[in-house]
Amino acid sequence: MSKESNEMSRKGYQCRWVLAGILAVFGGFSSAHADDLVNPDDLNELYRHYFKKYETKDAALNEKYRALQTILSADEFSQLKSVQRAWVKFKEDLCDHHPYFGDDFAVSELDPSAKSVIYLCLAEVTEARLLELAYITSQETELAYTLYASKNKTLQASPADQNALWQAYADKNCQFLSTYLKENRIDCMERQRFYYSALQL
Repeated sequence: MSKESNEMSRKGYQCRWVLAGILAVFGGFSSAHADDLVNPDDLNELYRHYFKKYETKDAALNEKYRALQTILSADEFSQLKSVQRAWVKFKEDLCDHHPYFGDDFAVSELDPSAKSVIYLCLAEVTEARLLELAYITSQETELAYTLYASKNKTLQASPADQNALWQAYADKNCQFLSTYLKENRIDCMERQRFYYSALQL
């Protein structure tokens, strides 16, 4: 095995654990009900599963986004676009492989285990945003959060607060909702923190 291959393998192992740690801090997502069907020892199968999962969530997100364009006024949709751009920055930074591999490798060149973790990250962060867009449409929250909110009335601290890009996204999102739905900031921020710190999908 070449020196380059050894380095890539070492970084792939490092990336798997570092990104898994990031997900544990900011996501806490398990998706166990679906992922139990995947053989965790087959890394190619695992990668294909998470890649397909991300594609499905991303397509659903784009569909929901387009539907909101028909509901919102031009000014409201302009505000939503600003929120969405902030969210994309957060997503791409959180799930970015470059800090662990450098700029020499594209995602397609990584080993299946590294690609699995990257696409899992993308899928779960997209799932959380999809839930938030659904809330904009119907003001309904995911059941786990509904149960959580009924027992917690004070703003809970979250490790996500230490992420500047997450904070920028959450601030913009809550500012938009304060105008569009007249939602107070405390309720909005609490839901954001829950989706990225405690939600089990």
